Amino acid sequence: MLSSVCQKISTAPWTTSRQTLGTKRRHDGGGRKRTVGVYASSSDDVGGDDFGKLLLRSTASVAMFHNGLDKLNDTEGFAQFVVGEHLTFLPDVLDATQWTYVAAGVELVCPALLLSGFFARPAAFALFSTMATAVAFHIDETGTEGFPLAVVPQHQYGFEAALLYAVIFLYLTISGPGKLSAGGD
Repeated sequence: MLSSVCQKISTAPWTTSRQTLGTKRRHDGGGRKRTVGVYASSSDDVGGDDFGKLLLRSTASVAMFHNGLDKLNDTEGFAQFVVGEHLTFLPDVLDATQWTYVAAGVELVCPALLLSGFFARPAAFALFSTMATAVAFHIDETGTEGFPLAVVPQHQYGFEAALLYAVIFLYLTISGPGKLSAGGD
């Protein structure tokens, strides 16, 4: 019976290749072997979570790239009205314009790294950092707007997109890029 269950699991449609299934056995003290579990050794297989991570990495990276371009398009405006007025908690080691260039650089270089999978975790963390800072900016500018239950006139909270990006990049920092990446998992 156990072998038929193993056979059904190993040929299930969600598996990408036939998995090696077996049973772990131990002696029960009476000289008999007892089955204590079923295991699958499919560590080399690419699964749905890897395709999901690829989709998440590629979508977030491509969508993020324009944020860096936007900052380069109006560096002084971003430096004055965003960094200078709302991000006063940033260390004084750089001025507002330099912080703008740092953010633009992160939002232009790190999506390419994350998309390819090279240095994916550091790239995802850098992107998480810029998006967490963007959340802080939006909350400083508009407040929490009654989050999470208020219906706001513009149909989304000002910090909503930045918050979603931040969570996506934090997830990729923790979980890694998956097996479908140049750097591996």
